[in-house]
Amino acid sequence: MPEVVRDAHWVRPELVAEVKFLEWTREGQLRQPVFLGLTTDRDPALVVREEPGADGGEAAGGGPVAPGPPVQVTPELETLLQTLRALEEADEDGDITVEGDRLKVTNLNKVFWPDIGATKGDLIRYYVSVAPAILPLVAERPLTLERYPNGITAEMFYQQRMPGPVPDAVRTVTLDVDGEPAERVVGGDLYTLLYTAQLAAISQHVWPSRVGTLEDMDYSVLDLDPGEGVRFSAVCEAALAVQARLQRLGLRGYPKTSGASGIHVVIPLAPGTSYDTGRLLAELVANLVARSHPRLTTVQRVVSKRGPRVYLDYLQNRRGATVASAYSVRPQPGATVSAPLAWNELHGKLQPDDFSIRTMSDRLAEVGDLWAACRDDANDVREVLELL
Repeated sequence: MPEVVRDAHWVRPELVAEVKFLEWTREGQLRQPVFLGLTTDRDPALVVREEPGADGGEAAGGGPVAPGPPVQVTPELETLLQTLRALEEADEDGDITVEGDRLKVTNLNKVFWPDIGATKGDLIRYYVSVAPAILPLVAERPLTLERYPNGITAEMFYQQRMPGPVPDAVRTVTLDVDGEPAERVVGGDLYTLLYTAQLAAISQHVWPSRVGTLEDMDYSVLDLDPGEGVRFSAVCEAALAVQARLQRLGLRGYPKTSGASGIHVVIPLAPGTSYDTGRLLAELVANLVARSHPRLTTVQRVVSKRGPRVYLDYLQNRRGATVASAYSVRPQPGATVSAPLAWNELHGKLQPDDFSIRTMSDRLAEVGDLWAACRDDANDVREVLELL
């Protein structure tokens, strides 16, 4: 411990002070500090030390990001990208070879996002480029197809039942839909990923469970949804409040942009966790956060009663409910993407449109697969729920 604080009397961190200083010393002291005053708009539990210049990429919010594993685009994927570009430039439909099987792609130059001129071809090529990162996330998960045949400004429809035969290379599973058996597409291979994109299913909406263990949840999710007029910075603050609560419970959560105006905090669960348990965990965490931050967050379901707060939605934690996976493109202006985040990015000037099909390749090259840690993690929540 530094000599100057050996006889210090430590107190509980109940106030947040603003201090201007030159730099951190090697001993962890502030060099040339100037006290600016106390602030009441920050939770002391959410204040962390920021260290610009650390190894790793620069976060969109301004802080350093510890990189994840690199995302490698294989020669086979490069060949696919070249073939798709050639078809687009020629304005032709055609066949591409995906893992030994042929897939017909059409209307590649159809504009799906008029505000930026992004096309169906852009969508399919994006999924080719991020396939190594997204395929493990959607593997063995039933999909709900949200289709936009004429782009995001035209009519859309959800599809749970396949209208007819699908190519042999597309995996399906028979599940109950509205009390009747129906064939559902199951994610996990490149052919199926590109087949759904060819059908203009923009996002990869997946179950939180996999074929073979459909009664168990792999993760719980809190969907942080801002009320009208609420800035995205408030959503980030609410996400940090969720993180602080999870840490106090000894749990790990992982944030990603929803791709719209919110943030998803995903809590990976140990194998064998039931839907009842996963939902209960999300509900308890949401209520604990809402109680401790009542001006910032709410669990009020009635929209008109939420006010200018961030809604902590835990209701998606049920069998058959789907949430867009990490790295999914969203039917939003700017062709935004549900992007994995580092927690320290939420302290900066983060915006949802920082991440899109036009920017994610550079992001992946810079910070790697930040979602790999979430994918490989598992919280055993039984003891936590017993304590709560």
